[in-house]
Amino acid sequence: MLGTPAHLVEAAKQPSLLLNALLRRGLCVQRLRALLNGFRHQLGAATVPDVAALVWALPYISRPYTRSLARKEQALLEDLAALTLPAIQRVVAQRSASPGGPPQAGPGTQAAPPAARPEDLVQLAVGFTQAGYYPGAEWMRAHRLACIELQHYFTPENRQRLRAAYQALLNA
Repeated sequence: MLGTPAHLVEAAKQPSLLLNALLRRGLCVQRLRALLNGFRHQLGAATVPDVAALVWALPYISRPYTRSLARKEQALLEDLAALTLPAIQRVVAQRSASPGGPPQAGPGTQAAPPAARPEDLVQLAVGFTQAGYYPGAEWMRAHRLACIELQHYFTPENRQRLRAAYQALLNA
């Protein structure tokens, strides 16, 4: 991994540990781009919480060149938004199918994959905002509807973060 210390290589096995290590250490732009390229190749196996954590952490681990990196990595950001869109849309579909909450799996049936959680929705909006990336009208519409469906599950702090992120995204 381009001369990356052993603790970062070991942490790469679990995205949240890797992001935590990177937040503490930081990376030069070449190593960060190599790391993002590695993430790009593993997107098919990523979960929504993994992607949300990556989107949220990207502006922090890419300082001081966050905006230029976001422009250069536009395709990755588009992929991240596209990857999360079905889960965001599933929040609304699950809640509409079962007004009391997401459908439960019965005997012999398999539960639907978990949709985006409130904290994932906040991390995605805040991360895209801080990176200076607008994920598109369809993504924003689905995200807004999912947030409305889950509004009672947001903490006051996350509600405020979400409002600030929306304000910045819509005014950009």
